[in-house]
Amino acid sequence: MMPPYYGGDDALEVSERSYEKYGNYSVVVDDVPAYLRGIKEYALSIGGVILNSNMSTSSRYQYGDLYIKVPVEKFDEATSRVTENVEKVVNENISAADITGQVVNTENSVQRLLDQRKLVAARIEEAKTPTEKAKIQIELDSLDRQIEAAERAVTVTEQRVAYATLSVSAADSQRHYEYDGSVDISDEFSRAWQSLKSSIKLLLTAGIWLVVYAIVWLPVVLII
Repeated sequence: MMPPYYGGDDALEVSERSYEKYGNYSVVVDDVPAYLRGIKEYALSIGGVILNSNMSTSSRYQYGDLYIKVPVEKFDEATSRVTENVEKVVNENISAADITGQVVNTENSVQRLLDQRKLVAARIEEAKTPTEKAKIQIELDSLDRQIEAAERAVTVTEQRVAYATLSVSAADSQRHYEYDGSVDISDEFSRAWQSLKSSIKLLLTAGIWLVVYAIVWLPVVLII
C-alpha cells in the first residue's frame, strides 16, 4: 500500500522522496510505570526526545501515555522495543506521509528570497540620495526577516523527516481500552488475586522484620 502524498506538483519529478513516519501503539503490561520509564530511557539513549508523558490511576486500572520523537534510522528498532515483553498489543498502526512537496517548496522559497535580496542589494549601490538608500535598506531588512523565517521552516521540515513520531499508550488491563461499564468476572478475580498477593507479601515482610528484631524485644519481654 502506497503512503499518502502531501505535496505540490513541483515535487512530482523529485526522485528522492521525503517521508514523515508515525507509529501508534496500545499495549497491555504488568507494570505501567516501569514500562513507560524503560521506553523513555531507551528513547533518550538513541538520541530521541520526550514530547509528552503522563500516568494515571483510576479505581480499576493504571494507565499512561507517551509521545516521543526518535531518529528515523532507529524507527524500526524503536517499534520493536515498544512491543517487547508486553502482555498484549491491542493496537498497532504504522504510517508514512510523503512531504516531498513541502521539503522542495521550503528550500525553493529560501533560494528565491536569497536571489531577490541580491538584486535589491545591487540597487543600493546605484542609489543617488540618502532617502533612496534608506528605502532600499528597509526592503533589505524585510527580506532578511523573510529569509530567516524561511530557513526556520526548512529546519522544521528537515526535522520532520529526520525524526519519526511514536505514540504509546500502556495499561495494566485490556479492559481499559474497551471498558463499557459492565463487570468482567475474570478481570475482577485477577485484580483480587493481585491484591491478595500484595497483602501476603506485606505480611511476610512484617514477619521477617519481627523475627529479626526478636533478638531485641524477646529478652525484654522475658525479663518483664
